[in-house]
Amino acid sequence: MMKSDTGDGQTFYSARELDALARKHEREMRKKMFIRGRWLTIKADRHDYCIELVRLDSHEKILEWVHHLSGKVWITPELIGRFIRLACEHHKLKLYVNA
Repeated sequence: MMKSDTGDGQTFYSARELDALARKHEREMRKKMFIRGRWLTIKADRHDYCIELVRLDSHEKILEWVHHLSGKVWITPELIGRFIRLACEHHKLKLYVNA
């Protein structure tokens, strides 16, 4: 991967390089959180944190889990966003209710 350093601390990437970085990041996120069978699994520190999908079948239930997960030291805002998207997509819930 080629990158251009301007000498002032800024680094520039081509569109192709940015696309490759985005694909790599998405692969890493899929390893950290995924749906398998009837479980949504989060790879948390040294263990798996598994939530049965039936417990995520409404916006209210997802919100309760977001509140619960936000208290974990290993969770990140990016993982919370992925959690919401995966749960909504799996249950065919609108991510944006008024959209």
